[in-house]
Amino acid sequence: MVIEAIITADIVNSSLLRATELEEVLAAINALIHPYAKKHEFYRGDSFHTLLNAPEDGLELATLLRLCVRKMQPSRLKKPLDIRIAIGLGEIDTPIKKLSTATGEAFVLSGRELDKLSQTEQCLSIVTKSNSANEAFQILSEYSDLLLANISSTQAEVLYLLLNGFKETLVAEQLRKTQPTINRIKKAGHYNALQANITHYRAMLKMLKTNTW
Repeated sequence: MVIEAIITADIVNSSLLRATELEEVLAAINALIHPYAKKHEFYRGDSFHTLLNAPEDGLELATLLRLCVRKMQPSRLKKPLDIRIAIGLGEIDTPIKKLSTATGEAFVLSGRELDKLSQTEQCLSIVTKSNSANEAFQILSEYSDLLLANISSTQAEVLYLLLNGFKETLVAEQLRKTQPTINRIKKAGHYNALQANITHYRAMLKMLKTNTW
Protein backbone atom coordinates (compact mmCIF):
# COMPACT_ATOMS: atom_id res chain seq x y z
CA MET A 1 0.00 0.00 0.00
CA VAL A 2 1.30 3.43 -0.98
CA ILE A 3 0.42 5.98 1.70
CA GLU A 4 -0.08 9.57 0.63
CA ALA A 5 -0.80 12.61 2.80
CA ILE A 6 -3.63 14.99 1.98
CA ILE A 7 -4.10 18.24 3.86
CA THR A 8 -7.53 19.84 3.85
CA ALA A 9 -7.57 23.13 5.72
CA ASP A 10 -9.19 26.50 6.27
CA ILE A 11 -8.11 29.72 7.93
CA VAL A 12 -9.69 30.36 11.31
CA ASN A 13 -11.07 33.90 11.78
CA SER A 14 -10.15 34.96 8.23
CA SER A 15 -13.38 36.98 8.07
CA LEU A 16 -11.79 39.43 10.53
CA LEU A 17 -9.03 40.28 8.06
CA ARG A 18 -9.17 43.16 5.63
CA ALA A 19 -9.03 42.22 1.95
CA THR A 20 -5.38 43.24 1.58
CA GLU A 21 -4.44 41.35 4.76
CA LEU A 22 -6.15 38.19 3.53
CA GLU A 23 -4.35 38.48 0.19
CA GLU A 24 -1.00 38.68 1.99
CA VAL A 25 -1.83 35.68 4.17
CA LEU A 26 -2.92 33.58 1.18
CA ALA A 27 0.23 34.53 -0.72
CA ALA A 28 2.40 33.52 2.26
CA ILE A 29 0.57 30.19 2.58
CA ASN A 30 0.97 29.51 -1.13
CA ALA A 31 4.70 30.27 -1.04
CA LEU A 32 5.21 28.06 2.02
CA ILE A 33 3.32 25.09 0.60
CA HIS A 34 4.87 25.15 -2.89
CA PRO A 35 8.09 23.18 -2.15
CA TYR A 36 6.15 20.59 -0.13
CA ALA A 37 3.37 19.92 -2.62
CA LYS A 38 2.75 17.68 -5.60
CA LYS A 39 -0.50 19.56 -6.07
CA HIS A 40 -2.14 22.44 -4.24
CA GLU A 41 -5.45 24.28 -4.68
CA PHE A 42 -7.35 27.02 -2.85
CA TYR A 43 -11.14 26.84 -2.73
CA ARG A 44 -13.89 28.93 -1.15
CA GLY A 45 -11.43 31.78 -0.71
CA ASP A 46 -9.73 30.78 2.54
CA SER A 47 -9.65 26.96 2.28
CA PHE A 48 -7.21 24.68 0.51
CA HIS A 49 -6.25 21.12 -0.42
CA THR A 50 -2.63 19.95 -0.61
CA LEU A 51 -1.21 16.65 -1.83
CA LEU A 52 2.24 16.37 -0.28
CA ASN A 53 5.39 15.24 -2.04
CA ALA A 54 6.33 13.28 1.08
CA PRO A 55 3.75 12.26 3.71
CA GLU A 56 6.58 12.36 6.28
CA ASP A 57 6.44 16.17 6.04
CA GLY A 58 2.77 16.39 7.05
CA LEU A 59 3.15 17.60 10.63
CA GLU A 60 6.12 19.82 9.80
CA LEU A 61 4.11 21.62 7.14
CA ALA A 62 1.02 21.83 9.36
CA THR A 63 3.08 23.38 12.16
CA LEU A 64 4.76 25.87 9.81
CA LEU A 65 1.41 26.86 8.31
CA ARG A 66 -0.05 27.64 11.71
CA LEU A 67 3.03 29.61 12.74
CA CYS A 68 2.97 31.45 9.41
CA VAL A 69 -0.50 32.89 9.91
CA ARG A 70 0.00 33.52 13.62
CA LYS A 71 3.08 35.65 12.98
CA MET A 72 1.08 37.68 10.45
CA GLN A 73 -1.82 38.36 12.80
CA PRO A 74 -2.70 42.08 12.95
CA SER A 75 -2.39 43.44 16.49
CA ARG A 76 -5.93 44.82 16.34
CA LEU A 77 -7.47 41.33 16.22
CA LYS A 78 -8.82 40.05 19.53
CA LYS A 79 -9.29 36.49 18.27
CA PRO A 80 -6.28 34.39 17.18
CA LEU A 81 -5.57 33.81 13.52
CA ASP A 82 -4.97 30.11 12.94
CA ILE A 83 -5.40 27.32 10.41
CA ARG A 84 -7.70 24.35 10.97
CA ILE A 85 -5.90 21.36 9.42
CA ALA A 86 -6.94 17.76 8.77
CA ILE A 87 -4.23 15.41 7.51
CA GLY A 88 -5.57 12.27 5.83
CA LEU A 89 -3.11 9.40 5.44
CA GLY A 90 -3.94 6.61 3.00
CA GLU A 91 -4.21 5.59 -0.63
CA ILE A 92 -5.46 7.86 -3.40
CA ASP A 93 -6.99 7.27 -6.82
CA THR A 94 -4.87 8.42 -9.75
CA PRO A 95 -4.55 10.24 -12.07
CA ILE A 96 -5.66 13.45 -10.35
CA LYS A 97 -6.94 16.35 -12.44
CA LYS A 98 -8.29 18.53 -9.64
CA LEU A 99 -7.88 18.06 -5.90
CA SER A 100 -11.44 19.27 -5.32
CA THR A 101 -12.82 16.28 -7.24
CA ALA A 102 -10.11 13.73 -6.39
CA THR A 103 -11.07 10.45 -4.76
CA GLY A 104 -9.44 7.82 -2.61
CA GLU A 105 -9.05 6.98 1.05
CA ALA A 106 -6.78 9.87 2.04
CA PHE A 107 -9.06 12.48 0.42
CA VAL A 108 -12.18 11.10 2.09
CA LEU A 109 -10.51 10.89 5.50
CA SER A 110 -9.11 14.41 5.29
CA GLY A 111 -12.33 16.03 4.10
CA ARG A 112 -14.51 14.33 6.70
CA GLU A 113 -12.07 15.11 9.48
CA LEU A 114 -12.01 18.82 8.64
CA ASP A 115 -15.82 18.86 8.88
CA LYS A 116 -15.53 17.29 12.35
CA LEU A 117 -12.85 19.78 13.41
CA SER A 118 -15.09 22.71 12.50
CA GLN A 119 -17.44 21.59 15.27
CA THR A 120 -14.70 21.66 17.93
CA GLU A 121 -12.04 23.97 19.35
CA GLN A 122 -9.29 21.73 17.99
CA CYS A 123 -7.24 22.94 15.02
CA LEU A 124 -5.31 19.81 14.03
CA SER A 125 -6.22 16.20 13.41
CA ILE A 126 -4.32 13.36 11.74
CA VAL A 127 -6.40 10.41 10.59
CA THR A 128 -5.89 7.01 8.93
CA LYS A 129 -8.07 3.95 8.41
CA SER A 130 -6.37 2.28 11.41
CA ASN A 131 -8.16 2.83 14.73
CA SER A 132 -5.06 2.04 16.78
CA ALA A 133 -2.96 4.46 14.71
CA ASN A 134 -5.65 7.12 15.05
CA GLU A 135 -5.50 6.91 18.83
CA ALA A 136 -1.76 7.66 18.76
CA PHE A 137 -2.09 10.39 16.13
CA GLN A 138 -4.89 11.98 18.17
CA ILE A 139 -2.55 12.36 21.15
CA LEU A 140 0.07 13.89 18.85
CA SER A 141 -2.49 16.31 17.37
CA GLU A 142 -3.82 17.40 20.74
CA TYR A 143 -0.31 17.99 22.04
CA SER A 144 0.50 20.11 18.99
CA ASP A 145 -2.64 22.16 19.63
CA LEU A 146 -1.63 22.62 23.26
CA LEU A 147 1.85 23.82 22.32
CA LEU A 148 0.55 26.34 19.79
CA ALA A 149 -2.56 27.49 21.66
CA ASN A 150 -1.24 30.65 23.29
CA ILE A 151 1.88 31.64 21.37
CA SER A 152 2.31 35.29 20.48
CA SER A 153 3.03 36.63 17.01
CA THR A 154 6.63 37.31 18.10
CA GLN A 155 7.08 33.74 19.31
CA ALA A 156 5.49 32.45 16.11
CA GLU A 157 7.91 34.48 14.00
CA VAL A 158 10.94 33.11 15.87
CA LEU A 159 9.69 29.51 15.83
CA TYR A 160 8.86 29.76 12.14
CA LEU A 161 12.41 30.76 11.26
CA LEU A 162 13.99 28.17 13.56
CA LEU A 163 11.87 25.35 12.11
CA ASN A 164 12.96 26.51 8.66
CA GLY A 165 16.55 25.80 9.67
CA PHE A 166 17.78 29.26 10.65
CA LYS A 167 20.34 29.39 13.48
CA GLU A 168 19.58 31.54 16.52
CA THR A 169 22.24 34.06 15.51
CA LEU A 170 20.70 34.52 12.06
CA VAL A 171 17.21 34.83 13.53
CA ALA A 172 18.51 37.46 15.94
CA GLU A 173 20.10 39.38 13.08
CA GLN A 174 17.00 39.21 10.91
CA LEU A 175 14.63 40.28 13.70
CA ARG A 176 17.05 42.80 15.19
CA LYS A 177 17.14 41.15 18.57
CA THR A 178 19.96 39.67 20.66
CA GLN A 179 20.75 35.96 20.51
CA PRO A 180 19.92 35.48 24.23
CA THR A 181 16.52 37.09 23.58
CA ILE A 182 15.88 34.69 20.70
CA ASN A 183 16.87 31.78 22.94
CA ARG A 184 14.41 32.90 25.63
CA ILE A 185 11.61 33.23 23.05
CA LYS A 186 12.53 29.80 21.66
CA LYS A 187 12.17 28.20 25.09
CA ALA A 188 8.95 30.07 25.92
CA GLY A 189 7.48 28.94 22.59
CA HIS A 190 8.27 25.26 23.30
CA TYR A 191 10.48 24.87 20.24
CA ASN A 192 12.10 21.62 21.40
CA ALA A 193 8.70 20.05 22.11
CA LEU A 194 7.39 21.09 18.67
CA GLN A 195 10.47 19.61 17.01
CA ALA A 196 10.14 16.39 19.03
CA ASN A 197 6.48 16.15 18.02
CA ILE A 198 7.44 16.36 14.35
CA THR A 199 10.07 13.65 14.87
CA HIS A 200 7.50 11.40 16.57
CA TYR A 201 5.12 11.90 13.64
CA ARG A 202 7.80 10.79 11.17
CA ALA A 203 8.50 7.66 13.25
CA MET A 204 4.78 6.84 13.53
CA LEU A 205 4.32 7.27 9.80
CA LYS A 206 7.21 4.90 9.13
CA MET A 207 5.44 2.28 11.27
CA LEU A 208 2.22 2.87 9.36
CA LYS A 209 3.92 2.52 5.98
CA THR A 210 5.70 -0.71 6.94
CA ASN A 211 2.64 -2.25 8.62
CA THR A 212 4.49 -2.50 11.94
CA TRP A 213 1.89 -0.61 13.95
